[in-house]
Amino acid sequence: MAAFPVTCRLVDSRFFAYAADAFIAASVPRRAGLDLYGACFPGFLAAFPACAGLPYLPDVARLEWALHRAARAEPVATLQPAALAAVDPARTADVQFAFDPAIAGIASDFPVDEIWVADQPGVDGKSRIDLAGKSAWLQVRQDDGLARLDLLTPAIFAFRQSLATGARLQDAVEVALNRAADFDVRAAVGALFAERLLTGWRLAPAP
Repeated sequence: MAAFPVTCRLVDSRFFAYAADAFIAASVPRRAGLDLYGACFPGFLAAFPACAGLPYLPDVARLEWALHRAARAEPVATLQPAALAAVDPARTADVQFAFDPAIAGIASDFPVDEIWVADQPGVDGKSRIDLAGKSAWLQVRQDDGLARLDLLTPAIFAFRQSLATGARLQDAVEVALNRAADFDVRAAVGALFAERLLTGWRLAPAP
C-alpha cells in the first residue's frame, strides 16, 4: 500500500488487500529487503481476473512503481556533453548511450498521469477524466533527489526508449521520425544532457 497508494484508493483498501494477498501468494519475496518487492505487481494486476473491468489500473500501478523506484534510487554520475568530443564525426550515427537505471518510460492507452495527479492529496479529483482516446507517453526520473514525472511526445518517447534499449543513435532517430516527420534531432539529443539522463556512451561495432 505504501508503494501503490493511488492504485489502492482507486479500488478501495479491501479490494487492494485481496489483490495484494493473491499476488504475495503467487510471488513470495525472495530477498530480505522489501523496497524492491512489488515490481511484478502491475503485471499481476493486468492478468488478475477481478481487475478486468479496470483496464487502466495496471498502468497506474506501473507509474506508481516507477515513482517508488526513482524516489529511492542512489544518485549516479551523469554524462557531460564534452565527453562526445572524442567521437569521430563519421561514427556519430553509431553512438549508443547508457541511461540512468532509475529512469522508466511508460506508454499507456489511458491518461494515467491525469488519473495519478487527480488522486494526489489536496487536489480536487472530483472532475471526470475522459479515458477514451487519451494515450500517455511518460518518463519517470530522479531530479535532485526527488521522483519526477514528465509528459513526452510520442516521438521523443520512441527516441528515448530506442536508445535505452541499446539502439544506435541513427536507428533511434529513424524510429522517432516514423512518429513525427519534424522530429528535431539536435534538440532531442540536447535534452538528454539537459535532463541529466545519460551515464555513458560507446560506439557500436561498425556495420
